[in-house]
Amino acid sequence: MGVVYRARDTRLGRDVAVKVLREDIASNPDRIRRFETEARAVAALNHPHILTIHDVGLHDGSPYVVTELLEGENLRAVASRRSSTQRQVLAWAAQGLAAAHQKGIVHRDLKPENLFVTTDGRIKILDFGLAKQTDLTAFDADEATATSPTKPGMVMGTAAYMSPEQAKGWPVDARSDLFSFGVLLYELLSGKHPFRRETAAATLGAILHETPAPLASVAPSIPRAVDGIVMRCLEKRREERFQGAHDLGLALEAVLAAPAGAAVLEEVEERSPYPGLSSFTEKDAAHFFGWEEEVKALWQRLQNRKLLAVIGPSGTGKTSFVRAGVIPAAPAGWRCLWVTPGNRPFAAVARALVPELSNDPETLKRLVGAEAGEELTAALRV
Repeated sequence: MGVVYRARDTRLGRDVAVKVLREDIASNPDRIRRFETEARAVAALNHPHILTIHDVGLHDGSPYVVTELLEGENLRAVASRRSSTQRQVLAWAAQGLAAAHQKGIVHRDLKPENLFVTTDGRIKILDFGLAKQTDLTAFDADEATATSPTKPGMVMGTAAYMSPEQAKGWPVDARSDLFSFGVLLYELLSGKHPFRRETAAATLGAILHETPAPLASVAPSIPRAVDGIVMRCLEKRREERFQGAHDLGLALEAVLAAPAGAAVLEEVEERSPYPGLSSFTEKDAAHFFGWEEEVKALWQRLQNRKLLAVIGPSGTGKTSFVRAGVIPAAPAGWRCLWVTPGNRPFAAVARALVPELSNDPETLKRLVGAEAGEELTAALRV
């Protein structure tokens, strides 16, 4: 909606960018209002991963905004080369988004073109032209109070990156941006957009009703922890997504911290300086002893039972027993999957089993049952 020029700030001796509203829409009051919204939204923020605004004004009736001048390219171009740079910038972008949300600002148009990677490797969030201010006192409500000029039922944003609530024209809050961010993550990590179809209408239909294939089935090199983060962002119900960009950023930092230049993303596990306070895992099997009879008894029961639960009070060692005792003792022919179930345990099991049983959908359905719902149906399409 605007034209960007490179200019020189003669007073401070620096190069800047000047964005001017195009003449063909400068007479449209709504467009001008949106342009001014962007200026106000960005001016309210001060963060290293958000475009810095220097000045706003009018020239011959046309509004303009002066910002820092960026050298580099947008994230779409970076991703097309499968650059290792994108691993860290994704976590940085989440930090910038968290800063906006803390000010009650929802972007509403996150997409690769609105994330800019500078020549020195920094990320900048651009184009808050569709941003809206939310009432922070009502942030936890399903319908945050909006002070933007858009009306209820009006669909704003880029169709392929909209959240379900945006596609329906519902009021949005910060969790809408997290869905869009999940679409970005899925596309950039797998090279495949999770919802894009031949038409905008079909794309919106996919966003509303379809569950994308697990990342592991599209890009097998992606760690399961990353898959879990992305799929949580893409939950249809916003209550089931991350509830804040800060939490998303921390999760990304934990699993996307692969060494620079690594061929694939590596899952990073935080190590405690006091191992005795942490649960044992499969790596600790050689140091886990004293439970041999219990492990043997469990495997005997599993021979005749479809489902077996290990229960007990918190802190009694259930996780250590299963991961360092039961799993390493699996009989020949058995394979084990470690799944964090979340709010939909059967759906999580279905997604984990798809890579193993994609050629035998009937067996998969019998194992997880009908409770997996749409997630299982979508996963089996791949």
